[in-house]
Amino acid sequence: MSSKTTKNIVRKVQNQAEVDTLARERLGFERRLRSQQVQIADLKVNNSLLLEELSLREQQLDLKLAMGDVPACAPWPWKKKRSKGTATAMMLWSDWHVDELITPETTGGMNEWNPGIADKSIKQLVSNTLNLLEIEQRLVDLPRAVLWLGGDFLSGPIHKELEVTNTMSPDGAICWLKPRIKEAIRLLVTEGKFEEFTIVVSFGNHGRWTEKIQFKREWDVSREWWMCHELAQDAKEWLGSDSDRVKWICGKSYQQIVEVEGYRCRFEHGHKNKYSEGIGGPLIPVNRKLGRLNLSGPTRSDWNFMGHFHTAGQLGTVIINSSMIGYAEYGDGRFGYTDPSQTFLVMDEGHGVTLRREVRVR
Repeated sequence: MSSKTTKNIVRKVQNQAEVDTLARERLGFERRLRSQQVQIADLKVNNSLLLEELSLREQQLDLKLAMGDVPACAPWPWKKKRSKGTATAMMLWSDWHVDELITPETTGGMNEWNPGIADKSIKQLVSNTLNLLEIEQRLVDLPRAVLWLGGDFLSGPIHKELEVTNTMSPDGAICWLKPRIKEAIRLLVTEGKFEEFTIVVSFGNHGRWTEKIQFKREWDVSREWWMCHELAQDAKEWLGSDSDRVKWICGKSYQQIVEVEGYRCRFEHGHKNKYSEGIGGPLIPVNRKLGRLNLSGPTRSDWNFMGHFHTAGQLGTVIINSSMIGYAEYGDGRFGYTDPSQTFLVMDEGHGVTLRREVRVR
């Protein structure tokens, strides 16, 4: 091999070595650059977090400085109120259906109803009401009371199946019911120690002896209305001297307007209100109807009370009473379960209804 060729080979090897060296140096530089870029990114993140924390601390400091300028709150003097105000106790009773029969088998085990259970429920209602009265009278004087007998205390034969399944005839149900309502009223009047006791009567749609509801003389075909009318006439016999404190409002109108603590209170059973199981239940269409009635002075009301729908509720000044019978076959698959109850209220002169309690009966 010639010397020239050897020199060329040596030169090529040297050049390749230089290239390899440059490549290794460049790779090292790129690695150091990427490492520094990662460190810079971490520093930016840490710097952002530090800035956020600094801003939060500045806000906290500003808040502390601002709160430091607020004068300290002086101790609140509190004295027990010695004098109690006065109000009216109100009891809504309706939709007992004492003659109807309900078995656990027909309601999925959710309810049972017969005259024996009805008798115990009436006693429980009176007992629980008197207990509530005793509790409330510690807070406010209740010299006056209003008891609403709102109808449908019996189911009657208005549907064909009721003629077969009811436990009593309509007249038999009235004979069974009358002494129990009489005793319930007597206990409320005597044990409640009211100075004034007003009983408002509304006829329902189940107590009639006509096939269809009639608008003319609807009171005249209501077994319940006549029962209450007789109770009012004979009150002196079964209430004695206490009857002087009892006032009966047994009108022949579907709606009764009674003033309670300065408020015009409308009482009606509720069967003339239709809602076709709409959204919001009966309260929304009832309020819509009352809006029309309240446009006129004679039909205006401040508070409105009704039953019929077997469910308890309140929307504004409308209060609906539940039922004593509770869940039945009619509601099975159509309505949600509602506990059997009746309603206890306190009506205050300056604030209207200040208390609404559901009185459990079972």
